[in-house]
Amino acid sequence: MKRWSLILCTVCVFSVMPVFGQTNKQDEATANRLLELLQHPTFIRLRVSTPNFPSREKPTDAPAPYQEKSLIDFQLFITQNSTDILTIVDELDPYYEYRPELTQDGEIVPYSKAAQEGVRIADTQPHNGSSKEIVMQPGREYETHYIKLDKWYAPLQPGRYQLKILKRFVWNGDWVESNPLIFDVLPRKQPEAIPDGVSIRLAPSGLQPSTEEKLYRLTADVRVAVFVVNNSDKPLKAYVMDLYYRNRLQLFKDGSLMPYMKETANLIRSKDENPYRLETIPGLVLDPNTATSLLELRLSDWYEPLGPGVYRLTIRQRFEINGPWTADSVPLLFEIPAK
Repeated sequence: MKRWSLILCTVCVFSVMPVFGQTNKQDEATANRLLELLQHPTFIRLRVSTPNFPSREKPTDAPAPYQEKSLIDFQLFITQNSTDILTIVDELDPYYEYRPELTQDGEIVPYSKAAQEGVRIADTQPHNGSSKEIVMQPGREYETHYIKLDKWYAPLQPGRYQLKILKRFVWNGDWVESNPLIFDVLPRKQPEAIPDGVSIRLAPSGLQPSTEEKLYRLTADVRVAVFVVNNSDKPLKAYVMDLYYRNRLQLFKDGSLMPYMKETANLIRSKDENPYRLETIPGLVLDPNTATSLLELRLSDWYEPLGPGVYRLTIRQRFEINGPWTADSVPLLFEIPAK
């Protein structure tokens, strides 16, 4: 069994270095033959499926419905059925080697303006960015590129869609077409109200929340455990786990509200503007009459280094995309003593 490698610049390198003699001529012939094969890759099969992410359903060619404005992405799998081991170059820019073809009710869904510009550049300029090599045994399927639909399309409206992925393997080569994958987009459900009796409690890391107001003496590296207390008679579904989307802190020092760090403020703004790109975790339920600590916060992720003084911290949370906020927590009072 032969092993062939092709890097897109191989042919041009061989063509300007004839002094290496017969061996290089054979290498050049091999590269040219592989280049010809990949220009017309009838021996390659593509399959599109859902990605193998731990927080989602197992990979499937028949995905469950997505909610409107959700983050929707798929993964492409490649099988080559030649008699040789091939090493192909996969360009990491999505617009050079990939073309999704999305239809709704038989009508082609147009690319977004950003994707149209990416395609225009890809069709007129050779790729000069990053790439990776994939060594492919005959008959074996390999995972490759993630197709993120928000890179190609405006947010999808409710309806039934069919997606096919086209890929080429060399510049100006033929496009190979994947299997069609059908999926539904459903209208997004309105967020549920937070049941009465749900509250948020705070405690220094390693401690349980106190029912009495007390002043804690802490070091400058303040870490806080956040407890969700469900004293209602209903289970509470918590889908959103993103740190900066789910939580809103207010920290006062000697009575004055402290601003977030610039980087944190920018993260919060970005996530609020594009919440549907956030990962959600279905199936996390907080039972009635429970107090659950789901996370620990480091105030250094939110604020500039804290100096000596007396602080008052409150927090509120939300559990769904665009869902309602809880009431502010009972304040956590702490003091950072002077050294």
